[in-house]
Amino acid sequence: MKQQRQICSIQVLRGAAALLVVVHHACNFLVEHTFGGGYDFKIGAIGVDIFFIISGFIMYCSTLGHKGSLKETLAFWKKRIVRIVPLYWLITAFIVIASFAQPASASSAAVTLTGFVKSILFIPYVSTGGLMQPVVGQGWTLNYEMFFYAVLGCVLLVSPRHTLVGIAAVFAIFQFSAWCASGKSVVLGFYASPMMLEFVAGVVLAKLYLRHQLPPQWLLNCGIVLGAFLLTRDQGFKAYFSSEWHRIAVWGVFSFILVAGLLRSESWWSSKAPRIMTFLGNASYSIYLSHVVAFSIFWKVLARLPVAHEPPAAAVLVTLCLFATLFGSALYWFVERGLTKIFSGSKHRLVIQS
Repeated sequence: MKQQRQICSIQVLRGAAALLVVVHHACNFLVEHTFGGGYDFKIGAIGVDIFFIISGFIMYCSTLGHKGSLKETLAFWKKRIVRIVPLYWLITAFIVIASFAQPASASSAAVTLTGFVKSILFIPYVSTGGLMQPVVGQGWTLNYEMFFYAVLGCVLLVSPRHTLVGIAAVFAIFQFSAWCASGKSVVLGFYASPMMLEFVAGVVLAKLYLRHQLPPQWLLNCGIVLGAFLLTRDQGFKAYFSSEWHRIAVWGVFSFILVAGLLRSESWWSSKAPRIMTFLGNASYSIYLSHVVAFSIFWKVLARLPVAHEPPAAAVLVTLCLFATLFGSALYWFVERGLTKIFSGSKHRLVIQS
């Protein structure tokens, strides 16, 4: 399969999505540590919705020309495993070791052997804290990602010419099965989440993009401006945050329009995109996975500084986000790239990736 060219608008969006999640979690982190400010940035969680749509888009583009052979499918799965697993396992192991080394400072949800095994195998479970989260809290999104890769690979193996229909059919079956199970299966209920539709939306977007059938730029721009106004006005429609169906109806639709709008203007982004944003796009996975760990490191350092007065909350928030971004960027440059090279057995990496 041919190496895909870099799509700058997608890289910029990936970087922006990672930063949105970092700010969202930074605000929560300060509140949890009873630090002044009371900042609320729930809308930052929309970064996950953007990631899911981008993932569907990239996976469809990167599997074009797939002929349905087992060899191609296994190669596809290997690339995704190499991309996702090494760094995820490394950070998971770090958190587990830290939780045993300093149990008092670890997460309130104790790490169990069962939780650890299910985390590294991408099996959804209810943690001791009562949340559907693995050891790496934000790793719940990777459970969706890996499931999507599994489904996509199977569909490509059976009917590579009908990718969209096949994926949509599988997700529909899971929805129906979860409805029949009436909440009796945690795993089934997890994978029946309507958020899986955002991957489907990404595939739809890829087909429109490759066929040059995206809506006109002016219409997409109007949608982006209107959506941004509505989301900002009500802090992302807080009432929708607790419902996944409402979430995809608001955040999912806006994310779809946003990604489509930037893709439509790719010719501009390819020459004008700030290098820092394309770099952050490349580093987005490391930033996303490591930022909560970075928060904890920053907080321990801050607690040991000989300051006479509590620093302004806004300054701490900005510094916290900056530190997490730099930490994740360094992790990408010095660790993730090396891991990918080692496990892929290649000196080259795919430029289009998720």
